[in-house]
Order: sequence, then C-alpha cells, then structure tokens
Amino acid sequence: ESNMYVMFDRSAYCLQVFSQDGQLIRGVIPSSDIEGSLFFSLDQFGNIIVADSSGNEIRIFSNSGQLIHFISNANLTEDQKLDRPVGISVDKQNNIVIAHYNRKCSLIAF
Repeated sequence: ESNMYVMFDRSAYCLQVFSQDGQLIRGVIPSSDIEGSLFFSLDQFGNIIVADSSGNEIRIFSNSGQLIHFISNANLTEDQKLDRPVGISVDKQNNIVIAHYNRKCSLIAF
C-alpha cells in the first residue's frame, strides 16, 4: 500500500494504519508484553518496524499487520545490541537504524 499513515494509539496500545484519505485500514497490536515506550518506522515495502525500549526488542510487521520478524539481543552482535532504543528509522538500503539511550546509533541489516 502506498501513501499509508501510521499512528500509535496509546489507549488501545496499538498502531493504526490509515489510507491517504484518512480511512482506518487496520490496527496492528505490537504485543501485549510491551511495557515501555514504542518507536516505529516504515520501510520501503510498507512493513512497520517497532522498537520496544523497555524490552530491548524489535518487531517487524508486514504491511498487512502480521508479525514477520522478531529481533532481540539474543540474535544480535555485540555492536548491534539494543540499549533502550529511543528512536528507529530505515535507510534507503532497508537497514534498520536505531538510536540508543546510552550509546551511539547502531545499524541492523534486514
């Protein structure tokens, strides 16, 4: 889907995906075990990348809302390990760029 917009609904604790004309397309519930702050970005395919600051985890949802990939410190190199992510973005090569609370940004190829 092109030109979709995503917002975080804190009261429902889900991401909501809207069409360009403002129609709700779907809700994506990241996980019931997320307790901290959520940061999210979209990649070039419309996948939603969600970073959980308290759990040090990243979840990637397809543009239809299905969980397609889960990333935690258990499957990252020492230089990539998550440290309370406070921002997330995706570059033109589809790498995930993560801003951490206590150290420099890291890059995860996906």
